[in-house]
Amino acid sequence: MDDPFFLEWQQGAKFLCESFRELEQASEIATAVLVRPMVYQRLYLDYSLQGEFLPQFRKNMEAVRQLVAGLREKVEAEP
Repeated sequence: MDDPFFLEWQQGAKFLCESFRELEQASEIATAVLVRPMVYQRLYLDYSLQGEFLPQFRKNMEAVRQLVAGLREKVEAEP
């Protein structure tokens, strides 16, 4: 498939599924109440109609990856 968005979306979705599974083991409620709404906001709503979609998506996905990866590191570091 020659659609860069499709591939990037699938890779991001895989990362988020794995991350949410791990985060929910530490705190299911915090993940549902705090993390998922932030990810939703960033990946589904935080776009300008004036700009190109794909660069905005890439920026938003990178921000989400950094946020979630940081949370995963904290969860893994806790005893």
